[in-house]
Amino acid sequence: MKKIIFFIVMIFGICIFSDLNSFAHSGRTDSSGGHNCSAKSQAKGLCTGYHYHNEGATVNSVGEEDISSNYKNCDDFTDYDEVISYWNEKGYSSTYDPENLDGTGDTVDDGIPCEPPIYYDLTKVNNSPQQVAEKEESDGTELAEVVGFNDGYKNNKKNVKTQGSESYRKGYEESYLKAYQEGQQKFDEEKITIYNEGYSLGMNNEKLIIPTTLATVHIATFKSGFKKGEQFYKETQNEKYYNLGYNDGEIDKYVLPDIKEKEFLKSYKKGHLNRQKELRKEYIDQGYQAAFTNITYTKPNINNEKFIAWYKIGFESNVEVKELQDYAFEQGKSGEDLVIPDKYEQGETIYEYYYEKGKEEYISLIPYIICIVVIIVPTIYLFYFRKRKKNNFIKSK
Repeated sequence: MKKIIFFIVMIFGICIFSDLNSFAHSGRTDSSGGHNCSAKSQAKGLCTGYHYHNEGATVNSVGEEDISSNYKNCDDFTDYDEVISYWNEKGYSSTYDPENLDGTGDTVDDGIPCEPPIYYDLTKVNNSPQQVAEKEESDGTELAEVVGFNDGYKNNKKNVKTQGSESYRKGYEESYLKAYQEGQQKFDEEKITIYNEGYSLGMNNEKLIIPTTLATVHIATFKSGFKKGEQFYKETQNEKYYNLGYNDGEIDKYVLPDIKEKEFLKSYKKGHLNRQKELRKEYIDQGYQAAFTNITYTKPNINNEKFIAWYKIGFESNVEVKELQDYAFEQGKSGEDLVIPDKYEQGETIYEYYYEKGKEEYISLIPYIICIVVIIVPTIYLFYFRKRKKNNFIKSK
């Protein structure tokens, strides 16, 4: 009996000793029967790193501080923001969760501690899939903004597709086209400015000098603006010297400008010549019209002999007036009444003048006509009568 009692006491003592070793320091264990040694326990030399309190685990002979007593359960937090603040502060993740806030039993869940409220922004959770996805999407967006902008600015072929995770591709592809358009817009805005700078340079008759700071993609635009400005300068200068020559031609003055550009001198000559041609036609037309109202040529009140000569040429070249004169004279000479045809109405004065001339000639011939009638008619009658009388005498024999 004593042996049985001794055996029972021995067994009980072993159990008690085993339990004491299990609780050599305070703290809860995880599902595997162990936990990580706290910095405080390590400093005291109680433990190092992760260790077990389960069967088969090594027990530190000097004892350990129970750090698991500081661990929290999900029920220990007042709200979910406090959960996330604690989780992030500890630097926990799906692969490092010593307090087992994420998961059930000994399984690792999704890197999200406890049970988040519906619609909670899980990107706040350090190293959560949502935060990782957001980061990857942000990285894709950031790259797309650079690549898309540069492609649009340089007018390169659009390259929307890229490699990487789904989140990364989403961020890249959604941002690329917008950045491409922004690059194109930036290029177009700069293009207008660069074009105007080149235009201004050419318009001021400056030499073509490409700015050293000008981007390569804008050199052609700068040259195009310069060429257009240079063309504008030449057009305005040509117009200027053409008008100068034209005005000098108006007063019959010819003085070449003191310039070296042959093109502009040519414009002066052209303007002068054109105005002289116009004036010649104008004065000839004036002389031509004057012939319809002036019986004889009268020198016009013009101070320039060249213009007077053109006037006279016009006066003397009016063949219509010559025809009108002849027609009016013959009408008057025939003794008809004065009737001016429509085509001669503008020369009414001349027509009446030459009609009267013809009429005067007609009147001057009347005495001659009367004399002819008085002398010739009786003579013809006597001749006819005598001839008839002679014929009758012969027949009577």
